This record gives sequence, C-alpha cells and structure tokens, in this order.
Amino acid sequence: MQNTTVSSKKSYLIRFISVLLVFLTAAFLMLPGTVGAKAAGNQRTLSNPTGVLELPTPLSNIRYFHPGTANALITGVWEYLKQILLGWGDGAKLKKLMEEAPVVLLSERSLLPTMTPLPAEAASTLIILKGIRNAWVFLMETADPACYELNMLYTEADGDQKYMPLKLDYYPDTARIMSHDERGIWNVLLHPLVNTIFEMIIASDLDLDDFTFLAGNGRWIKVGFNETFDSFAWLLGMLLDDTKFLFDYAGKSWMIEFWRGNYTPLQVGCEVGIYDRPDTETGVHYNNSTTRLPMEATLYYGSQVLAHYEPNRVWWLGAFHLMPMWSLLQYSRHNMRVEGTITFEDQGMMDAFTAAVTEQAEADFTWSVDGMVFSYAWGKTEI
Repeated sequence: MQNTTVSSKKSYLIRFISVLLVFLTAAFLMLPGTVGAKAAGNQRTLSNPTGVLELPTPLSNIRYFHPGTANALITGVWEYLKQILLGWGDGAKLKKLMEEAPVVLLSERSLLPTMTPLPAEAASTLIILKGIRNAWVFLMETADPACYELNMLYTEADGDQKYMPLKLDYYPDTARIMSHDERGIWNVLLHPLVNTIFEMIIASDLDLDDFTFLAGNGRWIKVGFNETFDSFAWLLGMLLDDTKFLFDYAGKSWMIEFWRGNYTPLQVGCEVGIYDRPDTETGVHYNNSTTRLPMEATLYYGSQVLAHYEPNRVWWLGAFHLMPMWSLLQYSRHNMRVEGTITFEDQGMMDAFTAAVTEQAEADFTWSVDGMVFSYAWGKTEI
C-alpha cells in the first residue's frame, strides 16, 4: 500500500521547487530587452477582422523575431512552463495569442514577397543558425473559412524579404494547430535529427485549449510493434498499463492493443493501435497495419477527462495531456479509464475481434456492439 504521507511530502517538495523555478524564469523573461513590444493595435487579426494589414518593413538589424512575434512566443512559452511546473497554464491565453495574430487575406497574397519553400532544416534551425532577421509569424486565409495557414515573413541577412509557409494550419473553432501531413507540428519546429525521433515517437498536433497533444497514424513505419517496447517503457519514464487482443483473420494474425498511463512525469495519455502480420509468421513482432478504421478514445481519472481523441480514420491514435511534474504522484495509471469506439467496416474482422475479446478480456474491460461499432470501457469507473 502506498505511503500517502511520504507521497504528500514529495508532492509539496516538488511544488515548492516548481514555484521557485517559475519565479526564476519570470525574472529572466523580464530582463530589459527580453520581452518584445506588443503588436500594433490596428493590425487585422481574428479578433479585429476590420483592421488593416500592416506588413513589417525589411529590417536586417533585428535578429531573430519581430517584436510582436517575440512577445507572443514568450507568452506561449511562459504558459507552458506554468503548466509543466505548476499545472497553472492558461489555455485561454494561448487561444488569445492566435486570435491576435496578424491575418493576411487570400486577396492580399500578391502583396507578399517571394515565397521560400520550407527547407530541409526546420524553422528553428533556420532562425538560429542561418541568421534570419525580423521573423514575423502570421495567419493566412484559405479556401476553407474554418482554417488558416501559419506562415512566416522574414528578412535575410542581405536585406531581402521573403515569406515561408510553415505547413501548419490553425482551426479557431477547435483551437487546434495541425500539420499539413501526418508528420506532426514538430516537423517545422525542430532540427531534422531531433525531429526524426519526435516523428517516430509521436507525430502530434496541438490542442491549445487544454495542453493536449493529439497523434494519429504515428510514423513507426519501419518499427511496428514488439513486446520489448512495453517491457522497457519504464526506462523512458513511462509507467503504462496495456491490454491486447490477438486474433486471426483473412490470412493475417492481428493484434489490437490499448495503453493508458503516465507518459513521463509530464504527460498522462492513452493509445490504441492496430497491428498485423502474415499468419505464417510467429514471434512477438507485429507490423503497423495498413488497415485504418474510424476510432476515438477518451482518458478519464474518475469523472475527470484527462485527454480526448475525436473520431478519425487511423491505424493508431494517441492523446497525451501535459501535466505538472508531480502528476506521477497524483494520477496513478491503475485508476485511469479509457472509453472509446472502433467502427469496423468488415463483418468478418469484427466477428473475429469480438470473439477474441470475449475470450481474452479481463474483468475491467467491458464492451458492447451496435451494428459495426465496437464500444469499450477499460479501467475503474470510481477511484
């Protein structure tokens, strides 16, 4: 049985250290010249659609970021630090940053300078190592009224001004930043060597509302699944519960696996994955399935929703909520619950899967079928 007194003391110690780190960070961010000036008040933004477009002039004497963009970045980093260290991050402020971002209309695209495709180096590398000046991040209208592209206008060292599509979309209605492809938001943020690791582990999009990373069809393209991953996840700071169902269908051996738990001390989350291999193969390794099914999942702690992945056609999904550092002490994976659905499109596959669930499910995995929709709940309903 866990010693609650010891856990409580550890939690208070971590919170004290976290508060100290926050104040030290605040002191650094408030040093003269660190915080950029606020953006012009009459700039056209999502919250001020009648404003005018004010493109920054080419300036090669401002290193890195335009003051308005610098201020937004610092505010965003500050909220994430508060969330990680104290659990006090304010998603509303992150949404407000996007609401106040400059907006360029489709009809104004011709006013922008020469477009530069996103290079092999990610934006962060380009800015830090290539000497980009006065980088100004803005939203651009698209044919879809619910979607805006994130782009960057910048000045090169020789004074030429160009703009670069960041291959990211922002959806104001859901407050989500999503990539154009399945490589996730990291593709434009990190150096390729680092990004490769992030892509393979979690090619995620970002929900600004509640500090949740949402991932679908993770790029474990050449990796697949192996029992070794679950066995040694704890070495990466991941304390996870899992349950899997094995069945044969259409000449293949299949596995559908569910995970829940602490993904490092800073995240709680859940996953669902579909894997297969030829039925002539044996062992512990499975390949990523090419079969994609409509799936959704919600992670609960009692009645509290920790993370939610909306219905989408995927072979793998993951929802990971950013938590303060003491969450490992506060949220035990054994008390988490995952609820969701899998919509099958082949009756034979569904019958084979439900037969496996009937035979292999443990007592805390309950399920039902409505037509081709398999609904499940895995874990405790009360804590």
